[in-house]
Amino acid sequence: MKSGEKLLIPTVMVISGIVAALVVVLLPLAVGNPTLPSVCGTFNDWDNNVDPMMWIITDGGKEIWERTRPLSGGTHEYKIYVGDWGDQWWGGPSGYQTGVPQSLDLSSPGNNIGLVINIADNYVFQFWFDSDTKHVVAKRAAFQVPGTFNGWNVNDNNMDNLGPDPWNDYWESQVYTVTGPRVENFKIIMGNTYEIYHWGWELDGSPQPMPHWGTAIRRASWNAPCDIKVSFPASTTENFKIRVRHREGSVDYWVIDLTPPAPPSLLSPENGAKIPRTENVVLSWSSVDDQSRPVQYKIYLSKDPTFSTIDYESGWISENSWQLPSLGLRTWYWKIQARDAAGNVGENSSVRSFTVVTENFTIVVLPDTQYYSASYPAIFENQTRWIVNSKTDMNIVFVAHLGDIVDNSYSTVQWGRADNAMKILDGVVPYGILPGNHDLQDGGVNYSTYFPSSRYENYSYWGGSYANNKNNYQLISVGDINFIVVNLQYNPPPDVLAWADSVLENHSDIPAIICTHSYLELNGTRNSAGENIWTNLVVPNRNVFLVLCGHNHGEAMRMDVIDNSRIVYQLLSNYQSLENGGNGFLRVMKFAPSENRIYVYTYSPHLNRFETDSDSQFSLRFPALVLPENTWLYRRKITISPRNPENFQIKIVLPPDIPVLEYPSIRFFENRGSGPLPYWIEKNEDRYMNIVWVRRLENSDDEIWMYYGNPYVTSAENGDNVFLFFDDFGGGTGGQGALNTRKWWATDTGIDVYETVLRITDYGEPEDKDARRVEHGGGQHGMWENTIPRVIEVRVKPSQWWRGGLGLNGPGTFYREGTGQQYAMFFRDGGTYQFFSDETWSGGNYQADVYYIASVSLYDNNKIRARFYYGRDNENYRQLAWQAPEKTRNWSYASDPNNYCDKYVLSAWDTGSDSSYYFDWFIVRKYSAVEPGTTVGPEQVSIKPSAPQLLSPANGSSTNDNTPTFMWVKGEYAENHRLLVDNDSDFSSPVINVYLGPLAEQYTPGSGIPDGLYYWKVVAINEAGSTPSDVWSFRGDTGPPAQPTPTRPARRR
Repeated sequence: MKSGEKLLIPTVMVISGIVAALVVVLLPLAVGNPTLPSVCGTFNDWDNNVDPMMWIITDGGKEIWERTRPLSGGTHEYKIYVGDWGDQWWGGPSGYQTGVPQSLDLSSPGNNIGLVINIADNYVFQFWFDSDTKHVVAKRAAFQVPGTFNGWNVNDNNMDNLGPDPWNDYWESQVYTVTGPRVENFKIIMGNTYEIYHWGWELDGSPQPMPHWGTAIRRASWNAPCDIKVSFPASTTENFKIRVRHREGSVDYWVIDLTPPAPPSLLSPENGAKIPRTENVVLSWSSVDDQSRPVQYKIYLSKDPTFSTIDYESGWISENSWQLPSLGLRTWYWKIQARDAAGNVGENSSVRSFTVVTENFTIVVLPDTQYYSASYPAIFENQTRWIVNSKTDMNIVFVAHLGDIVDNSYSTVQWGRADNAMKILDGVVPYGILPGNHDLQDGGVNYSTYFPSSRYENYSYWGGSYANNKNNYQLISVGDINFIVVNLQYNPPPDVLAWADSVLENHSDIPAIICTHSYLELNGTRNSAGENIWTNLVVPNRNVFLVLCGHNHGEAMRMDVIDNSRIVYQLLSNYQSLENGGNGFLRVMKFAPSENRIYVYTYSPHLNRFETDSDSQFSLRFPALVLPENTWLYRRKITISPRNPENFQIKIVLPPDIPVLEYPSIRFFENRGSGPLPYWIEKNEDRYMNIVWVRRLENSDDEIWMYYGNPYVTSAENGDNVFLFFDDFGGGTGGQGALNTRKWWATDTGIDVYETVLRITDYGEPEDKDARRVEHGGGQHGMWENTIPRVIEVRVKPSQWWRGGLGLNGPGTFYREGTGQQYAMFFRDGGTYQFFSDETWSGGNYQADVYYIASVSLYDNNKIRARFYYGRDNENYRQLAWQAPEKTRNWSYASDPNNYCDKYVLSAWDTGSDSSYYFDWFIVRKYSAVEPGTTVGPEQVSIKPSAPQLLSPANGSSTNDNTPTFMWVKGEYAENHRLLVDNDSDFSSPVINVYLGPLAEQYTPGSGIPDGLYYWKVVAINEAGSTPSDVWSFRGDTGPPAQPTPTRPARRR
């Protein structure tokens, strides 16, 4: 080869084990002289053809040549040979001998250079020269990466060669740990010296994000090239290493992230959530940070909790949420992996499950539209038009008209208006209709003319009719839930009841709703027509769970248990006594199968307003579960903060998802083994509110338990055991004599107690000393609590006339004749209704003939403050209406035995005419400067689930299917099911051990199980404990044919 020719060297670049390219590199053979230097020595018998050197670079007038070769341990001698120079041999000073790294100027011919090698390895000889100097460097042929991560240590020996050729193969550093955010700087050298050559960036630059790779250039000066800078931006601790590979005049490098990202935290849906099928299921999770950004995620969705098969997989996505496709009704399991930009895949997240259930749906009830047909047809049409417009958003699947469609059945004008309103629903929303007593005045002729069965027979939901469509039924399907709705005329005769009984019996496998016109009275009792329907239809037909009726003006509800096995709800709604024939109010019943609830609302499209009292807005359970007597199905933990004083009354707000019909079964306990705590629930006259007072004797911890859901028991409330003083004025039969004289003294006239309300009427007495009143305390009545800081509260409905309310009285300066000191009064002054407390007026108006709660606090021996709260049965109940300034007057007998409060006074008086005030209940409780708050926890099932019933494989059977499908009937009240399969009946080492969710009733393993004898069982689990099924056995034998799979028996509804 001649001087000036180029040597073709094929170079294969390998990145992460992948052959990237075959590159032909053209290297100059020589620049001027020499032709081809070589290193000669004892290690190659001084043969100048064995180790020729390779030209590397011309740098600053210096020609650089190199040769790498293996050297054994010991002392070697060498020189540099240049064949076409006049001075062919170049050596060192006499006696020169060092270890590596070795660096010295050469002379010709010079002396043999001694090189001491302690570690057998590859070593590189670098020969450079310019017009003045010939120089050699000998060092270990190992790349190093000194940097901030190792204190710029050049003796770290931190890289290992990955192939047989140390010059052309890859080198990798040891593993380093970094905690971000921070920047790491480094350079690349060969050997353990910066002398002569090192690699870095040509220009100074900004730190580069992970993962990072690039090309470093070679320079002889330490300050050029510049540091390589890599950014580690995350607040995580991760490992990395650096890989390099030499190229002509440069080095390729890779900063490799070795740590996979952490598993994401799953956010929603909550584990075990029940999601209606019509709702979009969106999975979401927390972001994962990593030094190599961005992080991507892959979601796995499976019917199998072991993920033996994957039903849906997202692929790698950058978002933190993923909307699933439409899913079947079952329990699903999901998990996520994260992958960083370096390609590291993290471990799976935890596994969550959710269950897709039948979607929420709505039934709308139209009661007694007779006055709309007579006088307000626009309101009637507004109702049905609202139903159509709301069909999609509310998933309205049915409308039930409860009769009295018109007011005068002889009026074709009224029937025409009703027809126009109901026609809006035809073909759009299924509905049922029936005649009330007003619709039958003409014998039902016009009803059957305007609403004949032929109007509905072509609709798929129509079931059939009887007696000219005065009675009919519809079949409704929502997902996997089917209903039958049977509509009965007013006071159905025996033949109608017989027809309805046959219809219900023929559809005994699906839930049934009965709609009729007259059934319940306002007090919740059944009338004669209701008793006939109850006896002949509801009791004998187990599928009936709900009866809807109208007729009587108002609202009522009741719940009955039949045969200790099922609950039937009966609801009355009729709004025709309101303005405008009912103001457009209708009843909306939202069925939420995922929550086992029916949410009942009362709404007027005409007013765009909800009624929110407890008779108009409440919930029912669907389906309603029944337990043996003396058991409570549900419980909730109640957390108290701050912790209550000892022997103190705690206020608890009942959550709206507890049905009001279950309030009588509520009980409170310190724990499972303790006796019940005394409690009382606030009332709106005779109907429950959602505020409970519980007297707790101790305060050793911050929790108590509430149990409920036992339909067999009646209320155990006892206000006398809860409060310092209490009266709910219950049981009154009317008149003065109905007052409890053990608790109250009363004036001779103006006092009337009827059912649950005390009425005080003044007949125009001009002075407050002559006010009609009742008094507790003082004299024969006594008031032992006169030294206790306390709160006195009364629910009162003020008259539109003059004055009344709550006063305090006592001896000395506390005394005021008649009404007592007027601390929580309602005054009409100059036509303005104002709250009044001890000479202070509220300055605002109250509303007459509406309930409020007047409250007076006595504290610090001489401090008194009045507050007035809204007392109506609606969403504003117990919200503050007005707070009076703090007053100073000694009320405590302990601090001043001559001047104190020992009497409560309820009064009314009017200077010119009759004025009545109504008092619903009166309580005195202990005062605390900071009232303990309570938090009611989620509902828990308080009893163990029932045992699952095994179906298949049958006990003692054989199967040739090594992935048999296990089938069972789920345990009632179960929140999870665990399937265990083992070749030992003690289940100590199960081959299948999976948790399958609350609704699971079958499982097919993803992989086969070996032949042999197996035992299996299913365990139903909830928070109260677990209940196993029986243990069955089967034999797996792939020889004989498999037995057929049995048909699942019909489920009892």
